[in-house]
Amino acid sequence: MTEVFYNYFKKRGIMNFTDYDSYLFHEGTLYELYKKLGAEPCVENGHEGVRFAVWAPNAESVSLAAQRNGFTADRDFMSRNFDSQGKFTGIWELFIEGMKKGDLYKYVVKGADGISRWKADPMARYSELRPSNASVVWDLDNFSWTDEGWEGAGGASERGEDAGGAGERGEDAGGAGAGREDAGSAAAG
Repeated sequence: MTEVFYNYFKKRGIMNFTDYDSYLFHEGTLYELYKKLGAEPCVENGHEGVRFAVWAPNAESVSLAAQRNGFTADRDFMSRNFDSQGKFTGIWELFIEGMKKGDLYKYVVKGADGISRWKADPMARYSELRPSNASVVWDLDNFSWTDEGWEGAGGASERGEDAGGAGERGEDAGGAGAGREDAGSAAAG
């Protein structure tokens, strides 16, 4: 039965998360995860809309509550993503025709305990300002990045710093002489 669902969705291009994506994701090396999870405006089978994907491996079900459905929790249910071997990847997916940039949404995750919890998208590209907390469909393809000033002004890599920062270097960690074997004998003697 699982294979039937897998073939049905794969043939129709509904599933965005491939076997290879699943392998890299579970290995921790899917470096462009933001392209696979969250809300992505796209054209699917000639229809404009938004593809949603979220990782909820222990959920009993996941649905999408959005402006378009009156924030109803029991209307737009997401599908489990299975790999080609029939194993659930932990990813839930859904394509909704007609949704677009600026539309608000939340995931409704029903846990094994039977309780449904409304959740903002952890991979959202944009979200409402507090006190509201819905996620917002956003398109990064047309976003104008403005970090040229930082890149040209000598970012961390141009100053010779690593990702850990100056405080992570061995000679600086713990103060002067920390970690040196001769530090105690010099003071004693």
